[in-house]
Amino acid sequence: MPSTTTSSSKASSSTSSNTSSNTSGKKISPASSSSSGTTREKTASSRKGESTSTDFSTLIKTNPKLSAKPITNKDGDDITEYFDETNVLNAKIEHLVNLINQSKHIVLYTGAGISRAAGIRDYRSPNGVWTMKEKGVKTVAKKDESKIIFPTRTHMAISTLYNAGKIQYVTSQNVDGLHVKSGIPRKNMSELHGNTNVEICHKCNIEYVRNFRCRNNKNVHDHRTGRFCEKCKSELEDTIINFNENLPTDQLERAEENASKADLAIVVGTSMRVNPACSLPQMCKENGGKLVIINLQLTPKDKKADLRIFAEADKVIDTVMKKLALEIPPFILETEYSLESFESVNPTSEKKLIGFKITSPSPLGPMGSKVLRSISLKVHGSKVVSFKDTMMLDPIPSDCTKISAVLKYNLNSIDEKEAKCTIELENPLNITSKSFALKVNTSTNEITVTEK
Repeated sequence: MPSTTTSSSKASSSTSSNTSSNTSGKKISPASSSSSGTTREKTASSRKGESTSTDFSTLIKTNPKLSAKPITNKDGDDITEYFDETNVLNAKIEHLVNLINQSKHIVLYTGAGISRAAGIRDYRSPNGVWTMKEKGVKTVAKKDESKIIFPTRTHMAISTLYNAGKIQYVTSQNVDGLHVKSGIPRKNMSELHGNTNVEICHKCNIEYVRNFRCRNNKNVHDHRTGRFCEKCKSELEDTIINFNENLPTDQLERAEENASKADLAIVVGTSMRVNPACSLPQMCKENGGKLVIINLQLTPKDKKADLRIFAEADKVIDTVMKKLALEIPPFILETEYSLESFESVNPTSEKKLIGFKITSPSPLGPMGSKVLRSISLKVHGSKVVSFKDTMMLDPIPSDCTKISAVLKYNLNSIDEKEAKCTIELENPLNITSKSFALKVNTSTNEITVTEK
């Protein structure tokens, strides 16, 4: 069932200038980078002769002191990724946990950095989409159908923190829809730049939350999806907000309301360079609250932070969850498939023929990827005959007693274990059908099959 919301008028979006400064503090080693896209190297050990004693109140508030020549983009912005040394990081995370426990209304602000572990590229990092574009490197590779995009451990942890009452609201600049998939209710979050899985009827103000990517048009400012409202038959539009387009009023107003109520704002995985999103966390500071920024790169708001952490989001959130004694649940990929036989029409023969097909109400997965890597059918009769990469057999042999379907999901192997299962239809010649609910544990590739 679609959910309803009111969102028509919008507020404008602009880009803020990048003004960062380098003040004294604990040295941290920048990541190495190359145009070949090699893996970053994190240096945790102190440089020779560096003092290991640092005033904590200074350490948690200031930008890092550069220990190497920074990486800059064409505008001269520092896009170097910095990493806190282990002892410094541990102290900062301990302080973050204390702030969480002391606060009553926490708003979490997320950006592209938290989705990197899901295989979604960010924009401004040394290997980000815009950085590579500046270097003349093509960023659109061949479509990777070897895996499905699903919420990361950080997404699942945020959902757990919300359900445990540790955070009260989430405001995100991401359009990937992974917060919703992780279990955050849409009413308790603002997706300022839209959600690729949501389309809307502006006449009825009805939202349709899909399990596939809604956008169809190549023209970025043409939001029509080609589908129609079930109620009034008006054209549906995607909810993606492009540059120079207005933000949805309801999303922005809820974000501002919660920003003003917050006594702790935690920013994760964003460079804080796009307005109005980058200004919202400051509202907490202006009302006497605390500001925490977790990001590998410098941001224009670093000097305003009460706690500044340079580390990957997954590492920080993992440690926070352990200290709070909260377990991060795996993301469960839920799909449904039906096996059914049907009477096959053959106008040239009076003989009754039976066909077979697999159907699913959700053929597409998150971000538009195919859920299944392959489907293999086995027809059991006087002999077993296998068919690959097909969802229909028409007709099936007259001695068929059972059809087995082997489903392989588009997920990476875990400890050499593939995500695959078998579902079966007995006596298909009797014109019968079965439906199955399949739940895939994306942390183990274990699949639970339930007949509906």
